[in-house]
Formats: sequence, structure tokens, C-alpha cells
Amino acid sequence: MPDDDPEERLADALERVAHGAVVSIPLTRQYGLVGVVAAYLLMLSLNNVLEVAVLWRLEDLQPLTVAHLKPVAAAVPLATVTLVGHRLVPGLAGAVVATLVGLAVYAGVLSWLGFAPAERRLVGALVDRYRSVTPG
Repeated sequence: MPDDDPEERLADALERVAHGAVVSIPLTRQYGLVGVVAAYLLMLSLNNVLEVAVLWRLEDLQPLTVAHLKPVAAAVPLATVTLVGHRLVPGLAGAVVATLVGLAVYAGVLSWLGFAPAERRLVGALVDRYRSVTPG
């Protein structure tokens, strides 16, 4: 992590821009907009992995737990249902229906895996907040 020194922060930002340009320019030339998106996702993923590694190695913190695998486990059936549903019913209607069914499956799998008490409190607070601002 850079210190609060503005010069170090600027140097860090310039280094990130340079690394991003080295990757994004060839990908953009080769693949157009898809290359830009791929370069962005690659750099974002690399940055996040490095931040986790720094937290783990230098600060002796483990920012990820087994609980972080629950959404990933729920995403597998979501993706399967969405892709199969879209193939069975092509077009916009198929995509909408497949996505809605996939989201229901995702919610069902998350519910089956269980929620932590903190997650239950968060959902309760959000429901209360939306009830207070929603008419009716």
C-alpha cells in the first residue's frame, strides 16, 4: 500500500496506467471493444489478487473465508439454468425467463446453504429501509 505521500501515490498511479497501457493497447488493437473489456477485467483481477496477497503476507490478515464460497456455489446452478434456458427458448423472452428462473435458483441455493446472523440483520435492515420509502 502506498503511504499518504502525494508523490508516491502519483508514482503508483502512473505505474498502474503504464502497466494497463502495455496490456490494453495490444488487446484493443486485436479485439476492439472486447479487448478493452478483457484488459480491464484482467487488470482489475490482478489488482484484487495482489491486494489480497499483500494483506495476507504483510499484515497477516486473511480477508477471505469459506463463507465467500457460498455465492460462488450458488452461481454455478444460476449459470447452468440461465444458459440452458436461453438455448431452449432463444431471443429476448428466453433470456428474460431464463434469468428470472436462474435468479430464483440462486436465491434458493443461498437459502439452502444458510445465512450468517450478520447477513440476516443486513437483509432485515434493508427491508425496513425500503418499506419506509416505498408507498403502500
